[in-house]
This record gives sequence, C-alpha cells and structure tokens, in this order.
Amino acid sequence: MTTSKPPSYRWVILFAYVFAFMTSFAYAFAIVQPSVPTFMKEFELDLPTVLLIVTAMSVAAAVMSIPSGILTDAWGIKRTTILSMVLLLIGWIICYIAPDFNVLLVGRSFIGLGGVTLSVVAPPAIISWFPPKEIGLAMGIWSIGMPLGLSWQIPFSTWVMETYGWRTAYVFGAVFSLLFLAALSFVAKPGPALPQAPPTEKRKISMADAFKSVEIWKFSIAVMLFIITFMTIQSAYQTWLIEVKGLDSLTAGSITGLIGLMGIIAAPISGWISDKIGGRKKPMFALSAILSGIAILLFAYIGPELVVPITILIGFFLFMNPPHMFGIPPLLVRPELGGTALGIVITFFYIAGIFGPMWIGSVYATQGINMACIVQFILCVISALIALTVKTK
Repeated sequence: MTTSKPPSYRWVILFAYVFAFMTSFAYAFAIVQPSVPTFMKEFELDLPTVLLIVTAMSVAAAVMSIPSGILTDAWGIKRTTILSMVLLLIGWIICYIAPDFNVLLVGRSFIGLGGVTLSVVAPPAIISWFPPKEIGLAMGIWSIGMPLGLSWQIPFSTWVMETYGWRTAYVFGAVFSLLFLAALSFVAKPGPALPQAPPTEKRKISMADAFKSVEIWKFSIAVMLFIITFMTIQSAYQTWLIEVKGLDSLTAGSITGLIGLMGIIAAPISGWISDKIGGRKKPMFALSAILSGIAILLFAYIGPELVVPITILIGFFLFMNPPHMFGIPPLLVRPELGGTALGIVITFFYIAGIFGPMWIGSVYATQGINMACIVQFILCVISALIALTVKTK
C-alpha cells in the first residue's frame, strides 16, 4: 500500500464481492441439491443424467477460467466484474424460462461462464485494496462466501421448490444477479495496490513460464481428485439422504445445509492454523483430504440416527481445504505469475466437476452407496499424497 492507513473502502469492496458471489454463484451450487430429485421426477431422468446440470456449468467454467484471467488484465476489474454479473443474469433467466432440460443446461452453462469469471476477478480486486498483513483475513472472509451461501440456500431453495415450484427457486438467482450487477457497477474498481505491469507483457510471462511448471500440474491433479468428491457431495448428498437414509426432502435439505454452515467455521480456522504452524498449507490440504475421505466412507455405514454428526464432520473437513487450495498456487511460481497459476488450478477444479459427479453417480446407481463412498475415499487419499510431493518456492 502507498498510504500509511488502509482505505476503509476495502471493506465495501470485500463484502460486495462476497455477497455477490454467495447469492449469484454459490446459489447455483446450493440449488443443485433439491433440483436433482425434482428434475428426476419432472423430466423423467436418471441420476447421472440430471447431474449434467453440474457438468454443464463445470464445462463452461473450465473453458472460461484462464480467459477470464486474461480479460481481467486486458479489460480491468470493473468491466470484467460487470461482464461476470451479466453472464450470471443471462444464465439464471434462461433457466427460469427453459421449456425443457436441454435449454436448462444452456442456462447452467452461462451461469458457469459468469460464475468462474467472478471467481477469478474477485480475488485480485479484493487484494488490491488490502495491505499485506490483512490479505489472509480478507481471503479468509472471501472463502466463506460459498459455505455461507450453502448453509441457508440449500434449505431455502428446497422450501421454495416444495412450496412454489422449481421455476420460482430459479428466478431468485436472476433477482440476486440483477441486484448485484447494479451494486458492483457502482462499487467495483481497482485498489491502490493493483500491479501496474503492462497487460501484454504480463500475459507473455504467464503463458511462457507458468505452464512449464511441473509443480502446478501436480497440484492441479491433486485438486482435481479432491474436487471430484467435493462436487459429488455438493450435488448428490441430499439425494443420498433421501434414497439411502430414508429422510424426507425437507429434512434432507436442512441437514445438507449443515455442510455449508460448517464451512463458515472450518475455512477461517484452517487458515488460522496454517498461519500458526508457519504457513504450512500442504499438510493442511492433505489433512483435509484424508479426513474428508474417512468421513464420507463412514457415511455409507451409519444409520439415519447418525446422519447429523457425520454431515457436520463432512462439511468441516471438506471446507478446511479451500484456503489452501487457492493459497498454494501462488507459492509454486514467481509472484507475478500467481494469477495464471490459480487459473490453471481452477481449470482442473471444474474439469473435476465435468465428469466427477456423473462418474460417482454412475458408481452409486450400479454398485450402491458403499462403493461410491469407497471410491471417494481412495481419491481423497491419492490427492493428499500428491499434494505432499509438490515443491513450493
């Protein structure tokens, strides 16, 4: 920072992006839980097919993740932010008016394009307003956008679908996006700490050097394996509570919301612990992956009376991961390449969403919940082992 006292406007920027992300994009993940059983009945589809609502969004996000970083450099924070919210608004409107499942997938794709653009532009926008000693806190608060949204949006969207129908639940996404399109059009602007390197030169360095880093590719694979489980839980957990544990949809939705609620606690605690042990993010990433795998494996064998405590554990362990998942990439390259490194990792994040839920959903449909949970446990362990081999600078 060039000033001795950080600008108070930094908090406006931070919370504007947190709430925009939570209501416009995290809601797209939350609404999957009640949408899956609803769409299976509405469109007479099986579970793997309905989970295309996750795949469509993930394909679009994977394609857009690196270009959105380039757009942030070329267009600037404000215009890229506005673009992200426009794409989200278009996506939610298409979903609301969709006459069939295929058109709904188009809408989910636009949501993926806008959501990943918001995910990429927001961190540099926020960081540019905070001094180095507060960046950890700022990123910790930014990280709660997803779990905070899931904690209330899953039961909320379930209730809306049960009471007013699925289209009404989807129109809320459009309303949220419109409101924050207006808000961020006024609020978003680069902060005093934004790097002033020429965009063209910065991209040349990123494309030439960042993609050559073996460590980035190794860590991206570790993230992909973990996110297969993460995205599957976000997509199918409520359905499993209904079909495997025998719960009604409203109860299952409320319990599933605990996953996001625990994330609000787990993300900042995990980041704080990492700081206290010398910033050792790799061990925390690995610990989160292993504990998540164990908790999911236990889910397959417990009775309905234990679903609440095991759901709490699953949510806590899963959301221990994001502060390190997004904190490690900048440590794998020179500081000026951190954005591109993060873009590569985010690409693998969404690649996992393309096939992960469908794959695990197919395992569940053909071999049952036990095998589905065993596979996820194995993926989590492999993810942890790969992450521990990654060399940071």
